[in-house]
Amino acid sequence: KYPVQQPDVFSGLRSHVATLHGMIEHGSAFGVTEQELRTADRNVTIWVYTADKNLGPFVDTGMLDADRSRFLKMPNGIQTPVIEPVPRAQLGIPDDAFVLCCVSRAIPDKGWSETIAAVERARELSGRDIRLVLVGNGPVYDEYLRRGVPAFVHLVGFSENSAGHYAGADMGIMLTRFRSESFPLTIVDCLFAGKPYIATDVGDIRNMLTSPDGVAGEVIELQDWQVPVETAAEAIARFVTDVACYEAAKARVPRIVGRFRIDHVASLYVDLFRRAPEQAMEAVAEEARVA
Repeated sequence: KYPVQQPDVFSGLRSHVATLHGMIEHGSAFGVTEQELRTADRNVTIWVYTADKNLGPFVDTGMLDADRSRFLKMPNGIQTPVIEPVPRAQLGIPDDAFVLCCVSRAIPDKGWSETIAAVERARELSGRDIRLVLVGNGPVYDEYLRRGVPAFVHLVGFSENSAGHYAGADMGIMLTRFRSESFPLTIVDCLFAGKPYIATDVGDIRNMLTSPDGVAGEVIELQDWQVPVETAAEAIARFVTDVACYEAAKARVPRIVGRFRIDHVASLYVDLFRRAPEQAMEAVAEEARVA
């Protein structure tokens, strides 16, 4: 949070770019007050946000309508990872199985339970051997270790090679209902691995996966913040049984992944600092649209 009682450390800057994080929108631990927001706003030249929902506090206080021109939507970016696919044999998965991979924190709101249920149902619908690789640690992972999981589920735990696990799979998946979800970088890892993604429509996920000619996977609407398991299962089964559908989604991945390269995103930020604020806003917005 902005140190309201501290001296103004930004007054001498020509351009101060502030980026928004989804956590300010929810909960007493991270929620921002109007006083804190207005104090920070006094010397901010441009507010950068990754998901439309990040603007919630500004909408609530009327600050967005007062000067919308100072808000710019930009993607996050990561260093292009070195892809080292995790062999399926290492996890005991046959080569002819259709593999889904979820890399996330193992907390209830990331939808591991719903994903297992959806995959189980998709196996029934398709008659195919569909496997689910769950990568990440947390209370849900600990619970699954204690009680066990179905044979088609492969628990990995924490791994620094998330892109490698995605590369060893056919698709990524995350049926999240995490309300503070804005721009999950796990999806970017999957795209860099060259694989399409199935996700719920939270934060900016739909925009992340959308190319000019369609979605690089599937985006599923939540129902009152609950995952529609049957809808997710039908989507999974469709990709498993319809090769053309799967290949079309996979072909869209190269068309969108470039927008998440760290060099591209860094160049957008450099423009914000180098140019006059008005010129920078116009140039960066245009580059973000083209990418």
